[in-house]
Amino acid sequence: MKKIKMGLLATLLILLFIFVSANLSWAAGPYIVYYNGKEIKFDVAPYEINGRLMVPVRTISETIGATVLWSEATETVTVLKPAENGTEDWLELKPGSLNAKYNNIIIPMDTAPQSRGGRTFLPLRFICEWLGLGVNWVEDIITIYTKNAPANPDTGKYDNYLAKYEPARGCYLGAYVYQDELIKGDMATFNELTGKKHASFFRYFGYKQGSFTDLRNWLKKVKNVDAAPHLAVEPNRGLDEVLDDEYLHELATILAEVEGPVFLRWASEMNGDWSAYSGDPQKYIQKWRLVHDVMEKIAPDVIMVWTVFTFPQRNILSYYPGDKYVDWVGVNIYNVIYHNDNINDVASHEDPLQLLDYVYNTFSPRKPIQISEYGVTHYTVTDKNYYIDFAVQKLTRMYDGIKNRYPRVKSIFYFDVNNLVNAPEGRQINNYAVTDEPVILDTYKRLIADPYFLSSVIRE
Repeated sequence: MKKIKMGLLATLLILLFIFVSANLSWAAGPYIVYYNGKEIKFDVAPYEINGRLMVPVRTISETIGATVLWSEATETVTVLKPAENGTEDWLELKPGSLNAKYNNIIIPMDTAPQSRGGRTFLPLRFICEWLGLGVNWVEDIITIYTKNAPANPDTGKYDNYLAKYEPARGCYLGAYVYQDELIKGDMATFNELTGKKHASFFRYFGYKQGSFTDLRNWLKKVKNVDAAPHLAVEPNRGLDEVLDDEYLHELATILAEVEGPVFLRWASEMNGDWSAYSGDPQKYIQKWRLVHDVMEKIAPDVIMVWTVFTFPQRNILSYYPGDKYVDWVGVNIYNVIYHNDNINDVASHEDPLQLLDYVYNTFSPRKPIQISEYGVTHYTVTDKNYYIDFAVQKLTRMYDGIKNRYPRVKSIFYFDVNNLVNAPEGRQINNYAVTDEPVILDTYKRLIADPYFLSSVIRE
């Protein structure tokens, strides 16, 4: 009889487990949530249910400046936040209810708050949107960002604080023409063809590989067209060569000789496994901070630009050296027909502004954003076809978009290169040049003619 009872109990427990599993679609996970770049430490782990990330209401609300009240009598949670008229807005939630109250107005929810272990959980996106915040969710990393201007780090107030050489309004116009064979890399010719002086030009420089004499000559050429240099330094033989040594100090001295602003894009695209300095975020951050400190001491006009590639996103934050060591944040964006010369990996649908969104939403609340490289193909060897209309559409989308929707994008550099002849072997796939196709050149001229795109970097 005892065995029968034990067997019946086991059966009931199994049935109960099956019932619960069938009716609850939730998963705990190692979710990492950042608010304006700083990780939020939860005492109770968030979890996912039906595609919604559930977070403890008190932790998330108090982290972002709201007050939380719990009523035992009514079993409701009230979240208070300051209103513009000097009073307080309030949001009332009840576990199990799909109706929230906002200042006595009923707001429907698609996922009800839940009680677990004496804590109330609610959907992260719902509470953030009510508080006027944006949310990005990429795999298991969630970023919450403010939609205000950046705060002054000295006062903590949102008082139009500007970073080093950041324009109060507008976007510096830049380009890469170093390998444009049609114009022999001449910056003045590019300005003439496009009908507008560009504020900055860039080139690549191999760390402990490039010639300092050649670098000095190029810097003089940039100065001759009254532009600010943008130097993309790449330690292509690995991070171990980056030391506090004579070479680094001489590089800093050369940049100090410019006697004006220099965008130093050091070791960019580290989030991609194609770079020689990827794979060890801790070492990367250590070397970045070393370079920053040397530049700050010897060449204080250097603007340290930390630039990632659009993809992958999940490891980007692990390489971030910290606000103290970064002046601007950059991203490289390309619109192509196919990824990696693979005709089955179609990319023509990608929106350049959506490719910008992750970096912009994550970092623009506290750093000016630079589109360090932007290129759009108008011919690809993958299918041996021309895509003039495609290039016109994407160019227009990007330049009009940053002018109208992305006020914290403060510089953009067009990648004016025909990679069919200038890229290393294996990467001779796309033609990005604007100078060899009249329709695209006219489009570029029209877009940049807007005074929003600035022809000179401010002098501090």
